[in-house]
Amino acid sequence: MKESIKPLLLFFNVAKQFGDFATIELSELENFIHPCGFYKNKAKNIKLCANQILEKFHGEVPHTMEELTSLAGVGRKSANVILLEVFGIAEGIAVDTHAKRISTLTGLSQEKEPEKIEQDLIKIFPKDSLKDINHLFVWHGRNTCVARSPKCTNCVINSYCQSYKSKNNG
Repeated sequence: MKESIKPLLLFFNVAKQFGDFATIELSELENFIHPCGFYKNKAKNIKLCANQILEKFHGEVPHTMEELTSLAGVGRKSANVILLEVFGIAEGIAVDTHAKRISTLTGLSQEKEPEKIEQDLIKIFPKDSLKDINHLFVWHGRNTCVARSPKCTNCVINSYCQSYKSKNNG
C-alpha cells in the first residue's frame, strides 16, 4: 500500500458520517488529506460541504446536478461522478484531464472549458452511453492516448483522430 494512502484510510476510521466531517478540527482534517494536494482548500470545502448537506439536505447527499453544484467544492465534474457512481444517474460527462485531452486531440470538441466540452460530447454520444463515456476516456487516456507518449499507431480510433491524421497527412 502506498504510504500516501494510509492517512486517508485512518481518516475514514475517524470520520464515518457527515457530522464527523462537519465537526472535525480543520487542522486535523488537513493532516489527513495532505497527500491529496491543495489540502487546505479541500479541507475547508469538505467541512463546509458536510455542514451544507446536514443543514440543507438533512444529512442526505442530494441527487440533482443543481443541488450538488450548490455544495462547496462540488463542480460539474464531481457532480457528474457522484450522480453516476452513487445514484446510477448518467446525466452528463465528467470532463477530466483525459476526456479534455482526448476530445480536443480527436476533434470531438474545439472548446477549452470542461463545461463546453461536455456539451459538445453530449451532442455526439447517445444518452444511453453516457454511463460509460468517462470511464472509456480515462481508460484510453491512461493506456493509449497517454499525454507524454501517446501510442497513436496502436490506437483503435486513430482513423477518427484529427491529431493523428494531421501528423500522418491524412
